[in-house]
Amino acid sequence: MAGVAGQTSDTVDMLCKECHVYITNVGHMRKKGSQFTCKDPGVKQRIAVVSYQKKNRYRDSETIGEIKCGNPACGQKLGIAVNFLDSDGDVTLKGYGFSVKSFCFKFSETHKEMYKQWKKVPLDIPFMEGI
Repeated sequence: MAGVAGQTSDTVDMLCKECHVYITNVGHMRKKGSQFTCKDPGVKQRIAVVSYQKKNRYRDSETIGEIKCGNPACGQKLGIAVNFLDSDGDVTLKGYGFSVKSFCFKFSETHKEMYKQWKKVPLDIPFMEGI
């Protein structure tokens, strides 16, 4: 599916909704279970993870912390840090569960949008493969 004005996922940036600092690009986003995670290796330098003292374990994942904007002047919550689990409960992937409400989607210098649900974002976000 093409986005606004025929744009693709690779041309739309995701900015912190509070300070508008670049976090990642929609082209790096992937669906993994009920989470929307990011395969951009550089995102680690643009976010801060605050670990929970106690992990919350679920059938296919465990929540290990909170993700915040890496801008020291901001600290906006962006989502959760997640370990994805296999059927035996072993960690298969460390990732993130980004909250769509925490981002401003930059389609162009003059066109930015915010969404309340991932399904409302007018771009394709594929499922994570190979895990």
